[in-house]
Amino acid sequence: MAARGRTPSDGPSAARTRVRACAACQKPGEPDELVRWVLGPDGHVVPDLGARAFGRGAWLHPAPDCLRKAQSALSRSFRTQVLTSAEEAVQLLSEAAGVQVGRLLGQAKRQGLLSEGGTLTEEAYQEGRASAILVAADAGRATLKPWLERAIEAGRARIWGTKDELGRFWGRPEVAVLGILDQRLAKRVFGGIAMALLAPEQVSRGKRIETSDRGLATEDE
Repeated sequence: MAARGRTPSDGPSAARTRVRACAACQKPGEPDELVRWVLGPDGHVVPDLGARAFGRGAWLHPAPDCLRKAQSALSRSFRTQVLTSAEEAVQLLSEAAGVQVGRLLGQAKRQGLLSEGGTLTEEAYQEGRASAILVAADAGRATLKPWLERAIEAGRARIWGTKDELGRFWGRPEVAVLGILDQRLAKRVFGGIAMALLAPEQVSRGKRIETSDRGLATEDE
């Protein structure tokens, strides 16, 4: 049987076993480097972050340069007019990624792969057990010890959520610092955070907004 050409996937099995190509830039990538988009019967697309949804799918890098071309690129891939604008696609992706981050942190807690608080997380980080660190956006300056500031500068820690939100994953009213004790899970959480921080303004009117290592949006001069 002849090999199939590069077309939108029929379902999730292909997503987990093949290198895919971004519909916007045409560059290849592993499934965990791309986001699968599924076309609905109404002509709109939604992100399928788990690559599990059945139906017609196409792939995009979750980067502003590729998402800016989402509507035209996905229309070509699906061979029909996609009605979702680039700005709408980014908003959908940001919301879905935020939900995914919460799901991953809940999974980490159930599996015993989180450390809580500055002292225990510092110990885990210094011993090489903490692959990534989350710091609540409303944590006080006293929380940002020198080791934690170095971790942020090194890209090993990110500002994410509030103390209330991080506390829910641990089962306490407030938590300022969480450590993730699994490298693969940490990579997925940080990838989800990067997508959750995307804003529609990044793909509209050619305006470029970068995201700093501290997780705060900074506009180019």
